[in-house]
Amino acid sequence: MKRQRKRKPTKAKTTIKTQIVENLRKGMTIKAAALLASISEKTFYNWRDADEVFLKQCEEAVRFAEAVMLERIRQLGLDNNRGRVTSNPLEDGSSNEAQVIWTVQAPEMDQVLEDIYKAKIDKLEKELDTWAELVDDLHERIDRHHKLIDHFLG
Repeated sequence: MKRQRKRKPTKAKTTIKTQIVENLRKGMTIKAAALLASISEKTFYNWRDADEVFLKQCEEAVRFAEAVMLERIRQLGLDNNRGRVTSNPLEDGSSNEAQVIWTVQAPEMDQVLEDIYKAKIDKLEKELDTWAELVDDLHERIDRHHKLIDHFLG
């Protein structure tokens, strides 16, 4: 097994990582945070997977953004007496979703709901990309097997 050499991160890379964490704290999706920092989403995931400190910073930033969004939802509900959050996922750590009951939608609520839906869509797109990569890999393997069969039989 080949050991990978740990390299010292460059100042530019450290600056980009800091910018990404700040973007995530603001409630941006991973894709938006990465693109705004001028890196691809794939590079973000590579960096996150290779750096435990960066991974923890990103997770904390996302949890912070979720808490801020939930508090905004609560405040809108209390201020306007129009709705309520029935559970806080950060209190028991069981889920990253909260159930929101809203009777009349406040104008500010549109942005909060849009942020929540974007986060869910971002997660689903990542899962879809993973499945697409697996399917592509399977197709390549099948093609190689067909070529081997043709070679030996033909």
